[in-house]
Amino acid sequence: MSDRRLLRTDDDQFGEAERAGVNPYARADYAGHTPVVAEGSPRKVSITSFGFLHQEDGRAPTADFVADLRDLFYDPHRDESLKYMDGRSDLVKAAVRNTPGVMVFKIDWVLMLKHLFEATAGNSADDITVAIGCAGGRHRSVVVADDIADSLASHGIPVGVAHRDIDKPVEERGRER
Repeated sequence: MSDRRLLRTDDDQFGEAERAGVNPYARADYAGHTPVVAEGSPRKVSITSFGFLHQEDGRAPTADFVADLRDLFYDPHRDESLKYMDGRSDLVKAAVRNTPGVMVFKIDWVLMLKHLFEATAGNSADDITVAIGCAGGRHRSVVVADDIADSLASHGIPVGVAHRDIDKPVEERGRER
């Protein structure tokens, strides 16, 4: 069965693409798409890095999308030489970026957010909000948030980044993640 048969194509945009033999979901067909964002539009992707340990209830802040990095990737907090540094440090950046899986994770999030931003242009004036968390909000979440933001900006997507917990005290933990 064709991939297109598995996709719902009943709205006008995708129905026309289907009849023309174009898969609107294929990257090659989408590569030339230019986002339709009004000049001077305040709409952007808004990314917040945070630490779950700094949340009173241990839950993520409200956002359209939340990424929990705690159990996915190595924590630089475990390394005494990096523990009191933060994601602005070149040493911490290198440690996070060289962690297996981080690069693929970032690429997937950039592609998803880029396509979502472009696909929803004109449908909403609201920002797309993303919260990226790790245990303390000082290492992994900062580097990943900055890298995703830089990548989106390089694609012409307006983006804002806030590091909510980067300047908070280092959380001493019993169980390392």
